Amino acid sequence: MKSIYLGNTTMDATLSFVMANMAQCQPNHIALDPFCGTGGILLACAEYGSYVVGSEFDWRLLTAKAKPTKANTKNLARKPDEMMYKNFSDYGTLNRFLGVVGADFAYPPWRPAFSFDAIISDPPYGIRESSQHKSRRQGDATDTEPEKYDLTNIYVDLINFANIYLRIGGRLVFFMPTHIMTYDESLLPTHPCFKLFSNDEQQLNHTTSRRLITMIKVRESTGDEKATVNEKLFNNFRDLYFTPNTKIWEQLNSENDTSNSSVVSKKRNHDE
Repeated sequence: MKSIYLGNTTMDATLSFVMANMAQCQPNHIALDPFCGTGGILLACAEYGSYVVGSEFDWRLLTAKAKPTKANTKNLARKPDEMMYKNFSDYGTLNRFLGVVGADFAYPPWRPAFSFDAIISDPPYGIRESSQHKSRRQGDATDTEPEKYDLTNIYVDLINFANIYLRIGGRLVFFMPTHIMTYDESLLPTHPCFKLFSNDEQQLNHTTSRRLITMIKVRESTGDEKATVNEKLFNNFRDLYFTPNTKIWEQLNSENDTSNSSVVSKKRNHDE
């Protein structure tokens, strides 16, 4: 059976089950996808027996207003029932679908006392779907236009969110885009309350891949402990995504030559 409700970035069914498995979804657990989109990941979690809930910034995805993505249907409107709940109904897991909330992830609507057993997500990379959120800075108007939600802040917010809302022993599972030639394991996100369980690569094309990261919460936070995400990990990711490897090699070699020349210059000045 195929899902009736799909979108541009609906997670592949096999990968959704891999993510749900890594999160150890099971009966009577509650799993959250804070960037749920059309709910592909949540559907897999429900198949493992977990109750599922999601949140999504794009209201069009929640109300069947987004354009269809199937072949030869892009100029047509979606059917009135072409929504997330229809997929759960068709697969017999509607009783485990707790619902989905229209919300800006940067400002989560959940009560701090509530906790999830698993948080599983594939945040937007800004390639096929834009990554946006509402500005809520002091003095901003309530009807402000969405602004860019850069990758570094997305993953900082995601891990800090998990620190608040994930139970001890719960798992945070997420995909993270990387550029193959500039990736370094030392740049991976960290948090004092989490340990890295696994780091698996899926190559997307000749220049980019994404990492399936699984982190386990090992203790509650003491004080103001925050996630650390190195900006170098996502620096110019969108530009690098569309840049051939040959040009990147030229740039890296040029930077190395400049660095080496600087070192030689300093050594000469020191000797003089």
